[in-house]
Amino acid sequence: MTDTEEKIKLQQLEMNIKEGGENFVPPITEEVKIKGQTKKYDYKVKSKLVSMPEEIKVLITAIDLVVVTKIKDLVNYIFKITDKSPKKFRFTFVNRMHNLCLDIVEKIFKANEVDMRVYDEDKFALRQNLQKDAMTGLKLLEYIALLACENECITFHQYEFIAKSGAGCMILLGNWIESDERRKSWLARKKG
Repeated sequence: MTDTEEKIKLQQLEMNIKEGGENFVPPITEEVKIKGQTKKYDYKVKSKLVSMPEEIKVLITAIDLVVVTKIKDLVNYIFKITDKSPKKFRFTFVNRMHNLCLDIVEKIFKANEVDMRVYDEDKFALRQNLQKDAMTGLKLLEYIALLACENECITFHQYEFIAKSGAGCMILLGNWIESDERRKSWLARKKG
């Protein structure tokens, strides 16, 4: 799909939102304002429109969200650098960071698997809890990396990379949570 086709598609989506048309499809790009600058995050989406019985058309996606990709990259980096850590830290900092990494990835995957095509308060709450648990795990991972750096388990450069990547993941995860809130309110209005 060319840039022009993507712009046309996004304009059509915006028109559908404004008109409240029944062909509305949730956006596949998010614009985020950070310190006065607008940045656009695209999702890698393979999608098709399906018809629901006398309801709206829904975008069914096989999504690999940007946040998932970034977290996978962070986890791979942590596993690589901690492989070279001193043995005396293997059962403290290294083990804890590995477990946190795996927990974060697990929560992100579980949150992404929750079916959000129709309004269901329990499903939204489950997904939001998983997303918030992943956010807490990222914050804790960053703190443990700081402790590991202070105790010379990892270098300052490695800690700095973990902190920057973790902050980027937290921003993307926060945007995902906000996007779900908008979707929830939109589906609630359509239902009611």
